[in-house]
Amino acid sequence: MRNLLALVGLAVVAFAGFGYSRGWFTLANSDGNLTIQVNKAKTENDIKAGIKEGTDWIGEHKSGAAAPAASPAAKK
Repeated sequence: MRNLLALVGLAVVAFAGFGYSRGWFTLANSDGNLTIQVNKAKTENDIKAGIKEGTDWIGEHKSGAAAPAASPAAKK
């Protein structure tokens, strides 16, 4: 149970760090009050772009549309 709790904690910290680095939210400290501002438009755009990129990647690999890599001997 303790390992599961640690895993959940790690996931929350990783998500927060990733979101902060992508500009999904900002933190500000004014007069001892911590404020968190969420950039909803940036978050939605990044998620939609990620879903599209993922579905495109799956479609390429599912249908076998990816061209096989040429062997080094063929380049000579």
